[in-house]
Amino acid sequence: MKLDSPWQRLTYTHRSWRDGEMYFFFNESNKEESRMATIAGRGQAQVWDLGTERIHAMSGATAENDSVRFPLVLEPYEAKVVVVGPLPGEARDSEPSWASGTTVAELGGDWTLT
Repeated sequence: MKLDSPWQRLTYTHRSWRDGEMYFFFNESNKEESRMATIAGRGQAQVWDLGTERIHAMSGATAENDSVRFPLVLEPYEAKVVVVGPLPGEARDSEPSWASGTTVAELGGDWTLT
């Protein structure tokens, strides 16, 4: 896995499957981070949403020989599963965008969770 610039608080793990590659990314930072990432794999880049149990084709991904280059954008403390391989039949066309969503509650400021 390669990034276009350093990301000190990114943790990831990689597993190879018979027909694909799975990457689990976690942003340990308290701010949104965005980089161009290149990962090993052949096939369709896809996001497996663990919250909704849906699989989406990844928008903005480009296949390059035995790798895939894509924009890796993670909110504070967000995790994302990216798989490169055959796209399952139940997969959605593209990744949903939350950019136009409505804010339910603003959680900024000085607070703690116990």
